[in-house]
Amino acid sequence: MTLTHAVKKGRRYRYYVSTQLITGARSDHAKGWRIPAGDIEGLALDRLRAFFASDRDVIDALSPFDLDATAVRLAMTKVTHLVEGWTSLTPIRLRELVCSIVENIRGHDDKVVMSLKPKEVATFLLGDGSNGSMDGPTGAIELIIDAKLRRAGKGIRLVVGGGVTEKPDGQMIALLRDAHATRDALMSGRDETINAMAQRLSVRRGYLSSLMRLTYLAPDIVRELVAGRHPEGLTPAGLLSLCKDLPHDWQLQRAALVFETR
Repeated sequence: MTLTHAVKKGRRYRYYVSTQLITGARSDHAKGWRIPAGDIEGLALDRLRAFFASDRDVIDALSPFDLDATAVRLAMTKVTHLVEGWTSLTPIRLRELVCSIVENIRGHDDKVVMSLKPKEVATFLLGDGSNGSMDGPTGAIELIIDAKLRRAGKGIRLVVGGGVTEKPDGQMIALLRDAHATRDALMSGRDETINAMAQRLSVRRGYLSSLMRLTYLAPDIVRELVAGRHPEGLTPAGLLSLCKDLPHDWQLQRAALVFETR
């Protein structure tokens, strides 16, 4: 993927874009990705911090090298200081760290894989304090991030882990209730058209149309929304927006709203 950016209303937005989307049209490369740079970079830094915070992971990374006990203790002391001061590291310092020890970061449909260079990790932790051999493995240290790349409307989201909330959302429930109340009102015949209803209620026709589309949601999706088992980050406003292009097929609805497909 290639780092690129776009400027909208004076703001600069950074993205990582699949090479095939740069060299050809999206219609020719349907599986290409255009992902906000902050999403991947934030995940990578969090995973890198978790790696250093794990004594077991650090010791496993150093074990292939011929290091004495003093060198290992030196490395663990530096790791402790690094993790404790992680939030105060400057962007420049973080960039230097990533550039020195990260070989590459690869995005897959169901995970992000960050590969570290073993010798560079050991050198970073030990500096000139090693009394052993720095000849070690040539294979990369792979750190797995459970994050799924999902299309959400016209954009791309990284859904971390299960990516599902477990807490009922009162605003989401109220939105669904309003949607069915709107449908019932139209079916009762009080208003002949949705335009007439919009005029009577002094609301936008488009808003009422979006509410009506919500009543076409698959029953299992409605149950999950009411129970709070919806994708993390799916807000009532976001649900209304995504429903502008809501498919009739229930399985396609799950994909469009970033639910797990069945």
